[in-house]
Amino acid sequence: MILISLALKPVIKRNLFEKKLVALLTPYEGKTLYSFEVDIAIKGRGLSFDYHNMYSYLYNDFHSGDLVFFHPSKFETQWQGKNPIKNWNYIKENYKLETLIDGPEGWQLYKILNTE
Repeated sequence: MILISLALKPVIKRNLFEKKLVALLTPYEGKTLYSFEVDIAIKGRGLSFDYHNMYSYLYNDFHSGDLVFFHPSKFETQWQGKNPIKNWNYIKENYKLETLIDGPEGWQLYKILNTE
């Protein structure tokens, strides 16, 4: 029983984490959402966004009102020089960001604002 509970602990922790994310992000449904790592889980839990995975492509045309759900310090070492960090750096350098949510475990939801 102890081994089973130890084996299930990470799964249960991730499940609770995803439920927190869903609760936080539900009010923002219907928008464009750029994210990495958690986007598949959010989509799988039925939230309705226009999803853009920051790993899949290098994006260079963001729009005012688009959302970014990201945890930069979690990925900056492992993904340095790769699409998730390149996209994040491009957003930071070319757009103003408004923090909408300080989420669990360091995740943050940002709203992209025009630089004009």
